Order: sequence, then C-alpha cells, then structure tokens
Amino acid sequence: MPFKRTRKRSDKNRQHLVKGLLRWETLLFAAVAIGTVLRFYRIEENIVFHGELGHNYLAIKNAIASGKIPLLGPPTSHSWLSFGPLFYWIMAPILHMASYDPRAGAYFFAFLGAVTIVLNYSVVEKILNKRVAILSSVLMAISPAWLDLTRQARFFSLTAIFFYPFLYFFVKSLRENARSAKRSKQGKHLFWTGMFLGIMLNFHWSALALLPAVLTMLYFRRKRIRKENWTKGAIGMLIPNIPFLLFNIINTFSMLAKFIVWIPYRVAGFVGLYPKNTVSIQVIHENLSSFYDFFRLGFLADESVLSLTLVLAVLLFILLFTINELRKKRKNWAWLALVSLLIWLYSALFVHGEPPRHYYVVIYALPIVFLSMLLEKLLRKRHGKVLVVIVLITITVLNARFLFSKQWFYRQQGVVSASSTVPFDLQLLTAKKIIKDAKGRKFTLSRVGPFDEFDGDYAQNYQYLLWWLGNEPIETSSLKYTIYENTDRLPNLYEGRVYWIGNLAIVKEDKGAKQQ
Repeated sequence: MPFKRTRKRSDKNRQHLVKGLLRWETLLFAAVAIGTVLRFYRIEENIVFHGELGHNYLAIKNAIASGKIPLLGPPTSHSWLSFGPLFYWIMAPILHMASYDPRAGAYFFAFLGAVTIVLNYSVVEKILNKRVAILSSVLMAISPAWLDLTRQARFFSLTAIFFYPFLYFFVKSLRENARSAKRSKQGKHLFWTGMFLGIMLNFHWSALALLPAVLTMLYFRRKRIRKENWTKGAIGMLIPNIPFLLFNIINTFSMLAKFIVWIPYRVAGFVGLYPKNTVSIQVIHENLSSFYDFFRLGFLADESVLSLTLVLAVLLFILLFTINELRKKRKNWAWLALVSLLIWLYSALFVHGEPPRHYYVVIYALPIVFLSMLLEKLLRKRHGKVLVVIVLITITVLNARFLFSKQWFYRQQGVVSASSTVPFDLQLLTAKKIIKDAKGRKFTLSRVGPFDEFDGDYAQNYQYLLWWLGNEPIETSSLKYTIYENTDRLPNLYEGRVYWIGNLAIVKEDKGAKQQ
C-alpha cells in the first residue's frame, strides 16, 4: 500500500509538472505569435521614412552603382564622425533584391523584430532561467519601446539585436573562468564577446560604454584568465571595425583622432572646465527624465501611476538584489554583469548630457529582463501568482489600447501630423506629383520642415523616392521644387506656383519658363 500511494503521488507530481510546462510553453508561443503580428500589422500605413533614412539608402544605392565597397557607414550628428559600414553591407543586398523599394527596410526590420523575441528567450533562458526568459519575451512582444525600435528601421536598431549574443558570451566567459576544467574555452568566449561588441560599435558609438563594464567584471575574474585570452578578446573587437580603421589609415587617422579627443572633451565639459554639458540641476533633471522614460517605455506607452510604480519597483529590486548578491561568496555573475552594463552605460550617458532615447539602444533589453526577474521572484511568494497575472494583464490591456488607436496603428494618413510626422503615402504622392509636373525635365529640390538645418535640407527621403520613380534631383537647374512640410513658413509672396497635397505644399519656381 505505501508503495502504491508513493507511486500515485509521483504520477500526480508529473502531471502537474507537465501541465505547468505546457502553460509556460503556450505563453511563449503566444508571445512570439502576438509579437510577430504587431510588428507586421499595417506596416505600410506606418512606415517611417525620413531624411536620415533616405540619406542612408542613397549612400547604399550610390555604393552599388559605383561598385565600391564603403568603408564608412551612416554619419553621426557630428559632421566629422561616422559609424562603421556594416549597416550598408547588410542593407545593400536587401534593397537590391527588392528593386530598391524603400519599404523593404520596414519589412526586414519587422522580421528581425519577431526573430529577436525568440533570440531573447534563447539567451535569457541560458544565462538566467526559463521563466524569466518567457516572461521577458511576453513583455518584449508588446513593449512600446521595442515596437518603436522595429518601426524606425534604422541602423541603430541592430545594436539591440546584437546585444544578445554579446551578453551570452560575456556571461559565459565570466562563469567558465571559474572552472579550471573549462579554461580552454576562455579564449573562445572572450573572442566572441569582443567580436559582438565590435559589431555593435558599427551601429552606435554608445556601445563603447559597455567596454568598461566588461573590463570591470573581468577584472574581478582576472586570476582565472590567461593572458593570451585578453588578446583574443581585443582581436575579436577589432575585426568588425577593420573597414573603419582602414578608412582612418588612408585618411591619416583624421576621424579617429577627433573622436579620441572628443571623449575627454565631453568629460571636461561635464565637470565645468568649459561651458558645454556642464552638470547642473537642469542637466541632472533631463538625464533622470531620459532614464525614467527609457525604463517606462520598455513596459508601458502612457505615463501613469502604474508605470511609475513599475519603474520604482524595478529600480528598488535592482538595488536590493545587487546588495544581497555582493554579500554572497558564490556570486551570480549573470546578474552582476547585467547591473554592470546598466551602471556603466548610464554613467556615460549622464556625463554626455541630455541623451536621446536611441542612445540607450545598446541596453534596450535590460528593463524588461529586470522586470521579468522581479515577477519571477514574486511567483515564488504566496499570492504572488495572482499579482503577476494582474500585472501582465494590465500591461497588455493598456498597451493594446495605445497600439490600436490613432496614436499608433491608426495614425491619420495623407496629412502632416501635429508632431510634424509625414506619412509615407504622403511622401510618395508628393514625389509622384513633382515627377508628373516636371515632365522629364531636370530640377533641384529643397525642403522646409523639422531638421532642415541638416545637410540636404533633410530632404534625402524625397530625393530617394524621386530617384526610385525615375527623376532624381540635381544640384543646379532652372526648375526648382520646394517641399513645405511646415506650411507656417510658407511665404505670403512667392514667385511660382503652389501645389497642395493634403496640408503639405510644393512651391514650383521655373526660371527657364520666364526666360522663354
């Protein structure tokens, strides 16, 4: 009889375990399915295609036309500095196979966005545990920050994706250094850690702030690391940046020298040696606000008591859990690695001052991973399951209400929005109108609107569309079209003719017609 009871209990435990696994596997499947739908739903109605992306695509098509392999990639906000060329190398075959349709980039990044959910699960499950991996995948699937990153389809979006293999090998190098039997793998993991960090640098220079985080953690493991393995990590980091270094060698290190000087320049400005990004109450407030928004948008789109509560709860959890881990003799190296990456990246951005949201892209995964760890800890508490379910349902409902509204999927089409966003269909109609009116004549192009102080009046998106449709603008011509996205700046008196497309204006000036 005792044997039979024990067997029955064992069978029940197995049944509960199987049911539990099925529930978690179902949740993961739902996350991938929902995340994929959200990234492809109404994709053409919500394509982002502005001057910077147009500039990138023009550079790619010019490189293909010239047959030259680019050594540099997209320019930064500093005219003297560019990123590495990997974005151009990746997008060149995609655009070429799509007959240079600018919508190809949006579909490609939507696909990558869906794949990243699976990648998140795979990496987080290996460095933390399965529940945290699934919870973080669910949150990523409906995260406003991650959906926006996909929609932007910009070069820096790739940084957040390559962060995952970087994190995997970084944590592996920390863990396996502690086991003498696996010392032979040190070099391999440090090589790939450096390799993926070097790849990330091609898409955004803020990834450079992760290097001191890596060195800090490896310093604590230095007694377990062979000297030659440090070299392997450095070689891995250099390999993806060979084209950038080659450009600098050819050009007497002009760009690299300025960049090296620029770093202490920002630090000197921060401490007040000259008036630039000098620390002040206003700078501190802006830096803290950007950090809060970075965390909040990882969870929820709208500012609310819930979003504030979630952010504060996660930050408190990070603080308390880190203190607890530091007291332990046997360290949780995955956790300490995550915290180190967060601290070093934000410290660098704090010194930089007023960081835009995309500067955080290199650690976009962290807020969701930290919240998932907190929720996973709550699952182990009494009544914790109920609280976790309530939190997940609330986040899902609030984000769904935002996404399926005029603020996201159902933004107004055919007109320039109040935030000066120009829908892709309006850009396309504008380009077609200009080509039809030009009747095959060559013309110059200018633009009046946000960011028109940048090179080319930030009109490269229209330039690319005009080239794609068969009549690319030239630098000098008697026929000129000026696109007014901001019609408040449309002059009252002008020579020429005005065409209206929605609330966007095109001013035509034809000096050739006057001479005739």
